Amino acid sequence: MVGFCIFRKQISYEIYRKINIISAGSYPYAETYYLNYSESEVKNAIKKFKELHPEYKVPKNIGEYELIDHQTKNPAFWYVTFFYFQDENEVIQTWIRNNGKSETTFAFVQVNQVRINSWENINDDFNYNDNSKQIEKFEKRILKVLIEILKANKGGR
Repeated sequence: MVGFCIFRKQISYEIYRKINIISAGSYPYAETYYLNYSESEVKNAIKKFKELHPEYKVPKNIGEYELIDHQTKNPAFWYVTFFYFQDENEVIQTWIRNNGKSETTFAFVQVNQVRINSWENINDDFNYNDNSKQIEKFEKRILKVLIEILKANKGGR
């Protein structure tokens, strides 16, 4: 029975990947999270996260380009951020976007396997098991801690 459930999840994942091809937007495969905080609160929490956990800052001498958190231009919809997983030598790309006065979308977009300099989209380029591991790792190391910082800044909201 456990094997059947795992097989069902893998099939569902594959169907989701195929259907998502027709999704509109620049980041159709991103794993999105809706945070009940303003965009500025989330930006500040990311900055605080990197101050408290400098090991997650992307080193300046990694890859072809210096990866710096920035606001996109034309269109200026996203604030793009990067995190570094030192043990795996991976760079994680995320973005945040205002989704109303007090809600922000936080998205896990892609992973760069630095040793081979290859960007891979979450929910698209990984198989089911590897995709699940990447999401679990991101949620545990980044998202969970970021939410704790946001709650602390709001007095435990």
